[in-house]
Amino acid sequence: MSCTAGLAATTPLPDTPEGMGVQRYQTTTMGERVVGACRAAGEGAYSILEHGSGTNFVYRLELPTEPGEAQRMCGIELEGSFGLSVKNPNKTSTPAVGLKEKADLPEALEDEFQGYAWIAARDPKLLDYERVELLFVGASKDLAAELGSAGAQVVEVAKADEGNPEELKREIHAEEIGLQIEPAETGAVV
Repeated sequence: MSCTAGLAATTPLPDTPEGMGVQRYQTTTMGERVVGACRAAGEGAYSILEHGSGTNFVYRLELPTEPGEAQRMCGIELEGSFGLSVKNPNKTSTPAVGLKEKADLPEALEDEFQGYAWIAARDPKLLDYERVELLFVGASKDLAAELGSAGAQVVEVAKADEGNPEELKREIHAEEIGLQIEPAETGAVV
């Protein structure tokens, strides 16, 4: 199981997003090779909160109710908090790091960077544009201790929802796009 990306879908996915389905390719020495489709590793409640001088992405798993081997392989804890920053698309990156095509932000949003390479993701409009580069820096595994009542609220929302595997399949159109949810449902690696 490889854990290189995450998918958060709040609206139906019309097709399998590029790169998430089964990948087939030919090699000269071994013939056809197949890389399996992506699999959902969990479902949960999340929020983006201002905290101190920064912005935090916080989450709490609903499915599985306790992290299993699949979640451990991906570094997914029962709950967590990450500092969240947005990269200035006008600043250069180290070679081989970052996207070749940069986000095309309106001038008003570009002005928010004030020349800095990275800023806290305080303005949610920054997340509305393709190719915006995000940086997640691990902050805490205990939301209530770090974020007080705001963190406790995310935990309570997740506990109240008690994830439903059939609902998850329907929400993300798992069957239609060929996305396996067994790791999210059971915590097992498939």
